[in-house]
Amino acid sequence: MITASLANDLQVLAVKSIKEDYLRLNGSNFWQTAHTNNMTLRTNCLPAHLAIIEKVRKMKLGGKPIVVIGVMGSLKRKPTNEEQNHIKDALFLQRDPHEDYHAWIQLDADDMNSEILDITGPYWLELETHNGYFNKESALNHNIVHYPILTDEMDVYSYHASVVYDHIIHYGSLRQQKAEIIWYLTNFSRQQNVIIDKALGYAGKTILNESVKCKKNDGLWNKILKLLKPRA
Repeated sequence: MITASLANDLQVLAVKSIKEDYLRLNGSNFWQTAHTNNMTLRTNCLPAHLAIIEKVRKMKLGGKPIVVIGVMGSLKRKPTNEEQNHIKDALFLQRDPHEDYHAWIQLDADDMNSEILDITGPYWLELETHNGYFNKESALNHNIVHYPILTDEMDVYSYHASVVYDHIIHYGSLRQQKAEIIWYLTNFSRQQNVIIDKALGYAGKTILNESVKCKKNDGLWNKILKLLKPRA
């Protein structure tokens, strides 16, 4: 059982990462932040859970903890095919990744019926729980169920890359946008101890393949360095 005190510690860690680690090239916050931890967590389910997943694993809070993406909704209504396809398509930049999704931690990747840890859901729904987060029991007390859709780690990081892409692609020149996306994802890789190939996802790899002229045997880091190199 994850206590309210431990959940609060994980929430504090998530907010610290969102405010201090997840930054843009100019040093400003990448994700929307607020004066209170609750409000910062409310709109940042994916970055919040990615920020704490390594800690959850180190503390052995589950058999094989993993961040998953799906839909959080009423006990009486399962996700529609359209909602499920929307989430799956967003992996490949075919849909707006900001719609129709929620992220949380499944405490055993080998069992999608295992216990969950959701440190943001109650704030998004503006509900109070006795433990300060959603596990299965506290969610069901509000007739809320979590329906996992993306359960493969590569898919989850690819979805994250799509969210990052969509967050940046509307501002600045095309080259600036692409450089900032790659810069953020490479820093995220380092900060969260995620291999770069995984952190880049489909969006990051697409940018590198389209934007950088490289030799056939050039690796990912050579492509990244060429894209981030200032123009003369």
